[in-house]
Amino acid sequence: MKKIISILLSVSLCACCLLITTPAAASDSINVTLPNFKVTMNGEVVNNDYSKYPLIVYKDITYFPMTYSDCRFLGIESTWTGNSTGLLIDSTGVTAAYNPYMSKERNRRNYTASIPSFPVSVNGKAIDNGREEYPIISFRDITYFPMTWKYCVDQFAWDYTFDAGSGLSIKSANAKLDQISIPKNRLLEGFGDYYEKKSTAVMAKNGYCYYVDDKGGVMQAPLSDMSKAKKVFQLEIWSYGDGKTFDMHSFYEENGKAYLFFHSGGATMGSDHRYVLHEDGTAQRIQGSYYDTALIGDKLYMWWNGHAPNPGNLSVQEANDIDAGETFKALGPADYWYYSLTDINGLPIFTLIGDELYVRAAKVLKDYDDSGGERVLDDIGIYTVNTATGALTKVSQAKGNVLNARIVGENIYFVCSAMDGSRSDYSVYKSSLKDATETFLGDYTCNEIWRPQFAVVGEQVYYVNDETLYRLAGNENLNPKAKVVSISITGDNGEFLACTFKETQDSKYRVMVFDKSGNAVFKTSDCGSNVIVEGKTLYFYNITTETLCKTAI
Repeated sequence: MKKIISILLSVSLCACCLLITTPAAASDSINVTLPNFKVTMNGEVVNNDYSKYPLIVYKDITYFPMTYSDCRFLGIESTWTGNSTGLLIDSTGVTAAYNPYMSKERNRRNYTASIPSFPVSVNGKAIDNGREEYPIISFRDITYFPMTWKYCVDQFAWDYTFDAGSGLSIKSANAKLDQISIPKNRLLEGFGDYYEKKSTAVMAKNGYCYYVDDKGGVMQAPLSDMSKAKKVFQLEIWSYGDGKTFDMHSFYEENGKAYLFFHSGGATMGSDHRYVLHEDGTAQRIQGSYYDTALIGDKLYMWWNGHAPNPGNLSVQEANDIDAGETFKALGPADYWYYSLTDINGLPIFTLIGDELYVRAAKVLKDYDDSGGERVLDDIGIYTVNTATGALTKVSQAKGNVLNARIVGENIYFVCSAMDGSRSDYSVYKSSLKDATETFLGDYTCNEIWRPQFAVVGEQVYYVNDETLYRLAGNENLNPKAKVVSISITGDNGEFLACTFKETQDSKYRVMVFDKSGNAVFKTSDCGSNVIVEGKTLYFYNITTETLCKTAI
């Protein structure tokens, strides 16, 4: 056994990765070499010849560079806390796509490194580097870890094999991201955080990848063969842009289907457009105005969300009649003001159960008259409109304005607010669809006055305040210091919450996915958009690597 362990140590193992930009003073110059055998990490062959931070060998042990990307690729998080407290390394199960640091200059075989003096701890335990047989070393201003059994197996639970022909192979237990290359002739972002980067409007759905090429063509490509892309729609040049920018656009999923959204024209005189992107390559128009629309079955349910609104703004139209113009008919009493039930990404804006359409609405208590005056509305509540009879029935009983809601199973969850003009105190309720029993779940304070970001998965309630993601239970901050970009419901049965975050230094995770029990089943340091779960497979566009990624969850 001792001989086997000795051999394993001599062929070496790997360790994690963090980019140390301000390392402490180093001492004890040592000689290191590049390995003369192949190294494979999670299926990726390491190109040591042209790597900016190659693996190196010291005392017959392979050392691994603690760069930001490489650590997270292997499920390790590393944090530099300054010269006094040093480097913290923890095995957390985080993931990232393989994104090596490459150089145009070929590496030599022999180099000089040093032994740093700053403190290091692994999984909360301090390492006495001066007493280690295989100490942590510094090379090219990067901390390197010895790939010994002590760290690779005992601390990080990595699996590995070695033979003379295949070299060293390392496998970590975190999620592996398969990267699908997308054609390079894509639009560049015209504004925002990713200005002049490749467009982040990329989405996988039902076996296809959707993206927009550099001519404004909406492309559909089979995930199995991206070379077989075909154009399914053509965007126009945005009339309010620079004469080169195409209409503002995005992709999203809803009820198991892929959708294209784009806005044309200005804010007041412009219009919103929605198309269903079918697998056969056809694009079905369902909206071409400020009538926000939900496709449910073969009908379009819509409410006017544009300028100069009036009561009685809820209507229905046959989906096949949309190209014939305004052939829709009004739904519900004309003395009520109607609103979408929800604006949670991934869900239709209304829910239809049998003949009952769930909406938000407010009765008009006083309307304008010939002499002017003021329009006065009752509190916004949750109602059902019978699509056969037009009868309106109130569902919610709590006081205040209902600002967002979601039906989950046999209950409807909603957020109620009494606004003071600057901040809002929100209350969350659950109402039974069977007997209308209403249960108070908790409250919180939020700066988002008009329409709070709110979502429910299983029985877990989430909300956003000051761009920060919280769970209602205990008002738990789920990604401290990270700024939310989007939250959405995904999964075959809406059983996952997908969250994306801004690319900031303080953002520990940039994509997180929670299941119906509230567990974080996926988290990555890579920036992403359009997070989709189908069956047991998660897809997202990886903004960091500009590839479409997928993994099992």
